[in-house]
This record gives sequence, structure tokens and C-alpha cells, in this order.
Amino acid sequence: MQAIYTVTQINNHSKSIIESNFNNIWIKGEISTVNNYKSGHVYLILKDHLSELSCVIFNYNKNDLSVGTLVTINGKLSIYTAKGKYQFIIKNIYLSGGGELWNKYLTLKKKLLKEGLFNNNIKLKLPKYPSTIGLITSIDGAVVNDVINILQRRYPPINIIISDTVVQGENCPMSVIKSLRKFEKYNKVDFIIIARGGGSLEDLMSFNNEKLIREIFNINIPVISAIGHETDFTLCDFVSDVRASTPSEAAEISVPDVNELLIHADYLQNNICEKIFNQMIANKKKLKYLLMKLPNNPIELIKNKIKQVILLNELLDKTIYAKIINFKVLIESKMELINSINPKNIKKIGYSVIRFNNIIVNKCKQINKDDTINIDLLDGNIDAKVIKILEKKI
Repeated sequence: MQAIYTVTQINNHSKSIIESNFNNIWIKGEISTVNNYKSGHVYLILKDHLSELSCVIFNYNKNDLSVGTLVTINGKLSIYTAKGKYQFIIKNIYLSGGGELWNKYLTLKKKLLKEGLFNNNIKLKLPKYPSTIGLITSIDGAVVNDVINILQRRYPPINIIISDTVVQGENCPMSVIKSLRKFEKYNKVDFIIIARGGGSLEDLMSFNNEKLIREIFNINIPVISAIGHETDFTLCDFVSDVRASTPSEAAEISVPDVNELLIHADYLQNNICEKIFNQMIANKKKLKYLLMKLPNNPIELIKNKIKQVILLNELLDKTIYAKIINFKVLIESKMELINSINPKNIKKIGYSVIRFNNIIVNKCKQINKDDTINIDLLDGNIDAKVIKILEKKI
């Protein structure tokens, strides 16, 4: 069966769709009707040559809107659910020519985007467990207390260094730049939060200053931009390493939650204890198995093994001794052979060594008649002259 919606359900659903798709837009047109109420709310109808659009401005304290005036408005589309009325909620309104600030913003954004100042690939990462934070904001605003309270609640060990800074007006950009340079020179903060509350486009234009944007781009410390409300976007948001929709969100995302860390620590402790316990159980089973493998009388087994080792050692000694005797006999027999062919021993039985020109002569053809030869005997040498050579056939 197809679902049947109530009127309220369909209006709320339509409101959600419209607001999520038309959250921060600009429209240009002519005022056709305008109604000011004592509450400070202004209801007007904006038109062009084909259509008209119902609009509302809440808490508008000026009296400069009149029929026929050309305006540029900024805000979001919505539905007043109680009446099912489609309307545009105006956040900023500029009379004829008032869109110059917006055009200036878009021109500078396009220029810096082309230069690569908004490139996500070069943005710095926030440390996971910071120790010191630099906070750039006005100490007179409500923002500073909100940020400090959230930081200290989530992560009590955090150190917060505040640089009191002008966050609105013509002096704002240089004041923020000085604070950035002060933190960079101090070189002891893990990252910086630039924070201020919401405001109109004019209020936030200081954070679209080109010098300030380039200063944030060049600083070597991660920067969180927390300027205005969720629908407010400044160029500081695009150049900073992280953009938070509000100062409170900046405090939430910049530090871990100590309660979550404690829960995680408990989980790790339980996990380690469980692994140790499981290992002890496994070792106990292994020990039990090994004990089962042991004989009834392990001491007697060890004594028998010792006896076997002693017997093997004695056997080894006998084997080695026999090998040594065999080697001794073999060496002695080899020595007898070596001695039998020793030239000195050969000379004892009448043999000698004949040399001619210091070369041993063992054939008749090596010498000639009348050559002087040297005869090496057991007790000396004789030089002799060859008188006759008689060769034998071999």
C-alpha cells in the first residue's frame, strides 16, 4: 500500500529538500512590495520581468527598503511549514550596486584559485594528539569562552594560548596577520584556530583580504578556519588546512575526546589481558601434554641415559686410540720407504750422483769425452775428466 503523508510531514520533507539544495545563494531583483513590522521583521516581494518571490528579513533595523528599489540578496530558500508557504530567508541585502562586495569576493577567489592557494593536496594535517593550541580571536566575544570550554571538556591536558585579535573592521586583517606571525615565531603550537562568530558579508569581508589569505597559505603551522556560521564562507575557509562550520565545531574536531580515549584504552587493556590469558591456557595444555609423554620414573631414565653416554664415550676413546695406532704403523712403514730412497742412504752402498755443469747426468749422451764432471759421494765431491764413454742399449 502506498504511504499517506500528513500535511506537516510533506511540508517538513519539502523544507528539508529545498534548504539542503539552496542553502547559500544570491538573487537579484526589484522590490514590488515591502512591509515592516514592529517585531523588526520585514516581509517583501522581489520580482523580475517574469516572476516574483516572497522574502523575509528577520531583525532588520534599517528603514531603507522601498518599492521599486533594485537589490541583491543573499540567503536560503525555505518553507514556512505552518502555512506551507514557500519563501526566501534573507541574510544579507544590498541596494542597487550593493553586490559589489560579492563580485569583489568572487574575483579574488577566482584569482587565488588559479594560483593554487586552495589546492587540497598541499594542506597540512592536524596532529592526532596535540599538546598546545594557538587561538586567534577576540577575548571580548562569546566565541573565546565557547571554544575554551569545549577544548577543556574534551581534552583536559590541552594547553591553550590566546592571541587577542581584532576580528572585524579595517584593522582586522593586519591584526590576524600579526597573531599568525607571533605564533609562527613562538613555534610551540601544534595548530592554530582562527575564530569569530557570524555576521553579514560586510562583517566577514576582513577574512577575504588578499594579504591575510597569502599569510595563511605561507605559514608552516596547520590552520583551522572557524569564521561565522555554517552557511558563511570566506576565502580563509578555502586557504586554511581545515574549515570548521562554527568555532564550536573547530574545538570539537581539533582534539580527541578524553572519554573515547579512556574507552579505547580499556578496550586495549582487555584485549591484551585476553591474549595473555589465552596464551597461558595454551601453555598449560602444552605442559600437560609434555608431562604425559614423560615416563613414570624420569630420574631412572636420566641415569640410564647417563650410563649410555659413558659407554659411548669409552667406546669412542677406544676407537680413536685404535685409529691412532693404525696411523702410527702406516706412518712408520712410509718412513721406511722414504728412507730407502734417501740419496744419503743410497750413497752408503756405493752409489753416487754425477753432475755436469750442475745438471745431474743419468745418460751417456749428456756428456762428451774430455768433459769435466763432478762426482757427489757420501763424504765429499770429486772432479773427474771423461776419458771414454761406453753406451749400453736399454
